Amino acid sequence: MKALQIGMYPNVEILDVPTPEPGPGEVLLRVEAVTTCPQWDLHLRHNEPMFLGHQFHYPYPPGQPGHEATGIIAAIGPGVTSVSVGDRVSAWRDPGHQKQGCYAQYVLLSAENVIRVPEHLPYEATASVELAMCVGATFLMLKAMNALGPKRVGITGLGPAGLIAAQMARAEGASEVIGFDLSPARRDFRRLLLSGCCL
Repeated sequence: MKALQIGMYPNVEILDVPTPEPGPGEVLLRVEAVTTCPQWDLHLRHNEPMFLGHQFHYPYPPGQPGHEATGIIAAIGPGVTSVSVGDRVSAWRDPGHQKQGCYAQYVLLSAENVIRVPEHLPYEATASVELAMCVGATFLMLKAMNALGPKRVGITGLGPAGLIAAQMARAEGASEVIGFDLSPARRDFRRLLLSGCCL
């Protein structure tokens, strides 16, 4: 199978590596779509540490930092009962960057780190489920602080995470969702999204 390996910028290589086999509790995902995490990818590209004490080591593990992906279960390991071969799933929890990542044709994931997604949606619509989980974690904290409900909510930046946040705010009963972004196209898309035209 093919897997992307990122070296010190501008070095990038597509490797031929063996297709892995799932062990106990693991699934083999045939990757159909993967989205780019601007945090890891941009920091990796510029060799800028993500946090105090962090350091990138190049070349990066094959397929990394890809962790937002959707696809089809190609094989399951012993003990897996939550999903079956042929199921459409998305990765919803990043297992870390020590293993092979999702910038590859196939990737091994723990069965507990995938979630079934609707088959009628295009692959690109469900590739960023992990991003939605990250945004959702923030909304759980806001909910615990009683900061949601019929209130005005401001979203700064209307990229993928901002658009997910706008939809979550509306779903939590926000009386108004105000989006701030320099891009007129993104502002227009948010208006369409929240009016129901694009759902």
